[in-house]
Amino acid sequence: MSDSTSSWPKEAQNWLEALNLALTGLPTAQHTDILAEALAHIRERLEQGLPIDQVLQGFGDPKAYAASFQEDYLITAALEKKQILPMLSVLLRWTRKSLIGFLGFIGVITFGSTALASLACMALKPLYPQNIGLWASDHEFNLGFRDKLSDAHLAQDLAGIWIYPILLVMIILFSGLTWLTLIGTLKGLKSKPKG
Repeated sequence: MSDSTSSWPKEAQNWLEALNLALTGLPTAQHTDILAEALAHIRERLEQGLPIDQVLQGFGDPKAYAASFQEDYLITAALEKKQILPMLSVLLRWTRKSLIGFLGFIGVITFGSTALASLACMALKPLYPQNIGLWASDHEFNLGFRDKLSDAHLAQDLAGIWIYPILLVMIILFSGLTWLTLIGTLKGLKSKPKG
């Protein structure tokens, strides 16, 4: 590692080398800061006379220790880019690791699908005016596509031409909810305590 650690036990030197490798991919300044902080903590504990096994046990596995910094960096970078695909990519990584990530993913899929379905209905209404609308009958109420033309006479389109502003509001509303859920979930994951 460095001359200042050459007198340290081999276990400490190996642990720091493994941490250095595990931090690959982080910005240089952050990489350097994390190594310097770990080095200072190890030095402090060794000077207190703690055995090296106990010192390193406090940090845990160097790859696991570095992983929390890597994940935090990925979330920060995705939030700074404010692009949907990098943010979705990071969120997907968290769906198996965290309840917050999983619930956020379900919200993003639900709201995003509703926005896309509304957009599809708006685009298809001019092509299939008799199939898309706000439908009501004695046993049914729905907004969207009706493919059952055989009982179309039983259902009535309540919206008519007003389906366009209704769908536009739904597109804007559910796109906004998708975005807010995505941002909120990533911020929630970022502020999650490391453990």
